[in-house]
Amino acid sequence: MTTSTLLDSRIQVRVVDDLGRVLRAARTMHLVYDPSPSMGYEVRLDDPAGSELVFARELLQAALRDGRAGDGAVQFHLAFQQESTWLILTRPEGSSFAFKPASVAAFLARTYEAVPAGAEELDLDLDLDLELIKFFGDPA
Repeated sequence: MTTSTLLDSRIQVRVVDDLGRVLRAARTMHLVYDPSPSMGYEVRLDDPAGSELVFARELLQAALRDGRAGDGAVQFHLAFQQESTWLILTRPEGSSFAFKPASVAAFLARTYEAVPAGAEELDLDLDLDLELIKFFGDPA
């Protein structure tokens, strides 16, 4: 089973205006990954507007790999502006934030060191087995 060490990172983000332009004013965004199985292996993002977004880390990985990910409440896409590449997060309320892909990639790499890809299901299956044993008793 995995440990439940909380991983977090504060990254610099910039606001994106209604025309899709990355503005110069920087803010800090908090990324959190709790590898305990009860958390569902999700990334929690506390944005500067004071709200919280929760999504699977695979969404973030797909955005970095493919340049675009998400078709629901949380969407990411890469953009080239101001001679830089930005990963743009678009939220349901319409507000968007831009951040450097490298800052997110480093955080994401730490999550996969803590819980390798595919290990999530193993932990969830083991937890279910333990609950069934508690309920029905040990079959051995």
